[in-house]
Amino acid sequence: MTGKLMKELAKRGHQVDVINMFPQTEPIPNYRDIPVRKEKTSILVNNISYYEAQQWASLSLEFFARSAGDEVCKVLEHPTMQDVLKNKKGAYDVAIIE
Repeated sequence: MTGKLMKELAKRGHQVDVINMFPQTEPIPNYRDIPVRKEKTSILVNNISYYEAQQWASLSLEFFARSAGDEVCKVLEHPTMQDVLKNKKGAYDVAIIE
């Protein structure tokens, strides 16, 4: 959902770094993809069908929150993400998390 916002910021001259599992297929000026790939992606990544959503609807909110939280932790533990977090050279004015 933040894809359009990030591209517009880059278009307006801001340096934008985007950490995700789906890098752009074509380079965009001022826009840097930092890919965080996993061998096994969650079934909730990117989009799900109506049928899949109905199956998840029967689960408790607590279960869903724990599952999503576990996925966030896995991304934060990824070596690429750790490099970004520990990099003393770079500084960000804002971080947007989706």
